[in-house]
Amino acid sequence: MGNLILRKCRHLKIVGTLAIAVLVLFSFQANAFAISDLSYYYDGKNPTTTKVYGGSTNCDSDAFNAKSAGVYKNGVRVGTIYLRYSNQCHAAWAKLVLNSPAPAVDGGIYAYAVVNKYKNGVFQKSVDSNSGNGPIQTGQTSTYTGMVFDETPTWGYTADAEGVIYPNGYGKTARY
Repeated sequence: MGNLILRKCRHLKIVGTLAIAVLVLFSFQANAFAISDLSYYYDGKNPTTTKVYGGSTNCDSDAFNAKSAGVYKNGVRVGTIYLRYSNQCHAAWAKLVLNSPAPAVDGGIYAYAVVNKYKNGVFQKSVDSNSGNGPIQTGQTSTYTGMVFDETPTWGYTADAEGVIYPNGYGKTARY
């Protein structure tokens, strides 16, 4: 009977040690995801259809306007460019909203938005409206871009947004 109790105690000790090892491994994995550079996952992706990494909601579900600026053409304000940001995704994108529907123009494209990504102040890449919902065409009033991973404390990323109106309209936000 003594041997049986001794074997059960050893078994419980081994199972307990394995359980603790598994918990430690999974807690490390969760922290690794939290500090990973997810540029490969978010850059260029549509914020309305891309899920939070490891989650079930879309990046635009918690988005807010981090920065904004007027867009001017020939000295007249014709719209607003927004730098949108998702805390869950740590990603940013540009959204351009016109004050009135786009007029008919040659080629059909009147305006587009761009989000620029920087790392420690050095330009990295741009993503335009073609990665979002497309440029603004005749009769439309808004567009947005694909995203860029924009997590500053750990990775040093920042972003800004630009709105471009053909032939000579422009606006740009500050970085966030």
